[in-house]
Amino acid sequence: MLWNKGNYMSRYIRTWSDLYIKSGKLLSYHQRKHKKSISLFDDDNFLEGYQEWLRQQSPESRSPRALKIYIEKTLLSKIGHTKDKISEKTCQTYMHALEYKYDERKKCVYYDGHKRLDVVLYRKGWRRRIWAKNILYSNIWDIP
Repeated sequence: MLWNKGNYMSRYIRTWSDLYIKSGKLLSYHQRKHKKSISLFDDDNFLEGYQEWLRQQSPESRSPRALKIYIEKTLLSKIGHTKDKISEKTCQTYMHALEYKYDERKKCVYYDGHKRLDVVLYRKGWRRRIWAKNILYSNIWDIP
């Protein structure tokens, strides 16, 4: 038995496969096709408002929580929407829809102490050693 659904699911899979073999098409999926409520995402004024706000924010201050606060305190009353609260998860979904992705900022190799005197001297010495090896090897492998 597939997915512990008994004969029900097996019968439907056979029906779907027969239909596909005969017509080359699968049945259309009707669940969640008829909305029970209107989404804020369908409102053009809402889309413009929150996209503009996101573009104005620096990457460090852009977050679902900050977007939630902006939407609840400013944008909903500005566009005249009756809804007064929105979840942080919904704000995260809206940000993902615009291809904003969460990225944790990490220190890179040269972030801290890359200008210290001992580090600068080490890098200069390392560069000389590599340069000398490159010159040595390039002379050996030169084609006349």
